[in-house]
Amino acid sequence: MQKEILAGKTALVTGASRGIGKAIALKLAEEGANVVVNYLNSQTQANFIVNEINKMEKGRAIDVKGDVTDILSIRRMARIIDDEFGGIDILVNNAGQLLRPQYWKDVTERVWEQSLKINLQGPLLCIQTFVPMMERRGGGKIVNIASMYGITGSAFVPAYTAAKAGLINLTLGLAKNLAPQINVNAIAPGNIATEMTNSAGDDFLEQIVSETPLKRLGTPEEVADAVLFLSSPMSSFITGHVLVVDGGLLLQ
Repeated sequence: MQKEILAGKTALVTGASRGIGKAIALKLAEEGANVVVNYLNSQTQANFIVNEINKMEKGRAIDVKGDVTDILSIRRMARIIDDEFGGIDILVNNAGQLLRPQYWKDVTERVWEQSLKINLQGPLLCIQTFVPMMERRGGGKIVNIASMYGITGSAFVPAYTAAKAGLINLTLGLAKNLAPQINVNAIAPGNIATEMTNSAGDDFLEQIVSETPLKRLGTPEEVADAVLFLSSPMSSFITGHVLVVDGGLLLQ
């Protein structure tokens, strides 16, 4: 029987109680990883995912509440993870938030600060906290979930896209800083069929699909496949890369 490619590894997925984070947690578990399912408010959903993973009887899963914008909360998570697994090998910075769409002139100071705090500061705080664990275990993989719109920009969510652009740049810098022990890469999803995307309305979705060469939305599982690749030995000679998962939309 073929051994799972992440057997013996432990992964922390932030914001893993639903959507893309949920798909990532399940995908890594399918390949044998122990998985820490981080959540902030959705404990019931996180518990469900943990139960699904533990039913696989491959790796082991736990759920840990934690606010990625609060360093004390992150340190508490780190203590729990250290006690349970002795550290982590894979960090997936997925937790993020798209605040309500606004034109640039309507962006308030609060929206700007919150967007940067959740989408950019959070990943940095997690990296600062968990990299020493990874180094102690001999290395690891960091995958930051950015956005295609961090590359292209957007007229409707400038605070969000600025934060995701910052996350991409942070990825590039840290890939240099943390080599050769730790690979640091990013995923830039396009329009993925999640609750957030589906709530945008039929007209918006029809327009996006028509502009996408593959003529559909992506799925959370397709993003998870990309994360699996960048988390596994298959990507051992890749660092500082931004993998776009957008159905070809950037070609337009």
